[in-house]
Amino acid sequence: MVPAGITMCFVLLQVAFPAELSAGREADSLRAENRDLGGLLLDDASGSVRDLLNYSLQPFSWRTDDLVLLGISLAGVGIASRLDPAVDSHLRGHHNAILDAADCYGDLRFGQALTTAVYTGGLLSGYDDIRQTGRLLFKTLLYAGLLTSALKTAIGRARPYSDRGPFFFEPFEAEDDRLSFPSGHTTVAFAISTVLAKQFDNSLLSVVLYTVAGLTGISRIVRGQHWLSDVLASAVLAYGTGRFVTALESRSELPHSLTGIGTILLTPRSNGLELSIQL
Repeated sequence: MVPAGITMCFVLLQVAFPAELSAGREADSLRAENRDLGGLLLDDASGSVRDLLNYSLQPFSWRTDDLVLLGISLAGVGIASRLDPAVDSHLRGHHNAILDAADCYGDLRFGQALTTAVYTGGLLSGYDDIRQTGRLLFKTLLYAGLLTSALKTAIGRARPYSDRGPFFFEPFEAEDDRLSFPSGHTTVAFAISTVLAKQFDNSLLSVVLYTVAGLTGISRIVRGQHWLSDVLASAVLAYGTGRFVTALESRSELPHSLTGIGTILLTPRSNGLELSIQL
């Protein structure tokens, strides 16, 4: 299922955007010939660590508009939590082939395989745009995944199938039936969709990508794995992370409210890495 899903993604992108994928191939290949793969890997790895530090420190530099958006998001999740029992009762157990396929889209193994295939393909072929997409997928899945895992453990919310209700919490109990909030599958699905939607910047493809991600969230409710509020929180978390990561990739496009305290730089040196903060 995972290899087939990756093949379908590449076929979709090739059919929808043949010009974009082929444009600049010769220039990218010439640039790739002048750089060793080890250097590219080191650059991308150091950049991933640097951006992780920026991502971790970002809350300390939020401005009023950022806090307003956070408040609106939390309010939305809170309202959704009041609907959790009704939505669970209405949707749980109503499986179909479409939702089963969407559930695979949110599987971490699919995200890992897709990221590896895209990044490796771009690295070896000299397509910088494809390598960049793989790098963005990796960073978004990593950062959003780390935050999702931390929240799952810290909150300890009971899953719907445990029949303990939506307001049963046992923080820091690492049992699977108490790792409901937020939804890992939904995080993966929206992380992938956000990066691909931003990279290809096509309205039709964006609708398709976010529809599939939304169906992934519904599939988790249908399977009794998550509440509606779990899914909504994950969608917001992954979307925000994806937008932040893609903005960091193009620093000139980053809004001032996201610039925060400055930029963390991690520069490869002959004897290691140099860490600096530009204020």
